[in-house]
Amino acid sequence: MDISTSPSSMPSQVTRRGFIGTGTAGFVGLTMAPGRASAMTMPTPLAFGIWREGSRIGSHRVDFETSGTRLISRVEVDIVVKVAFVTAFRFRQRAVDHWQDGVLIRSEVDTDDDGDRTRLLVESAGDGLVVDGPAGERRVPFGLMTDACFWNPAILRLPQLIDAGTGELDDIRTMSLGRERLVVLGREIDVDHFRVTASEGTDGDIWYDRGGRWVQASIRTRGEELDYRPLA
Repeated sequence: MDISTSPSSMPSQVTRRGFIGTGTAGFVGLTMAPGRASAMTMPTPLAFGIWREGSRIGSHRVDFETSGTRLISRVEVDIVVKVAFVTAFRFRQRAVDHWQDGVLIRSEVDTDDDGDRTRLLVESAGDGLVVDGPAGERRVPFGLMTDACFWNPAILRLPQLIDAGTGELDDIRTMSLGRERLVVLGREIDVDHFRVTASEGTDGDIWYDRGGRWVQASIRTRGEELDYRPLA
């Protein structure tokens, strides 16, 4: 995707931490236990456009499949910003997550943050997960997710997330802003509105419909504001 912008709007501060994870779907109730996602219903693939200052700069898609009793989510995020037809910033992330009985048991994430390439591997081992990434290796309990999993509204009940780029643990705080009416793809629907603040300073608003489907987001980080709008 090639998106051109003026030099004055070059996103010098936009990095991987400026984006709120990498996923969307609609199969988890907002009242479920932390870290749990229903294993009974196949989620519906969704796609977002990513917008900044009125211009679309990228896309964010999640698809799903099953393998035996596992649910597998595949996430693709692509962002390209151009200045005078020259690429000024590029971000690409691919995440493949495996879920068993609603719990994350394996994750592979490859990230290219404007040429800075990282790989994260999360695997189940014993009574928890082993996280291996640029920040080193660490053990964490079952129930945690990477920040690639905001398609699952159960993520809002967690106190920490695994940074999909580094493998570090980030503290998060979530506040409910209540129920609203929101126009999504030309249709007015009931949504639940939440505000999420992460320990590295990023914060954002995120909306889910009454079935737990992520329908919109607005992310604020380092002076930038990014809007996620559904494409279908």
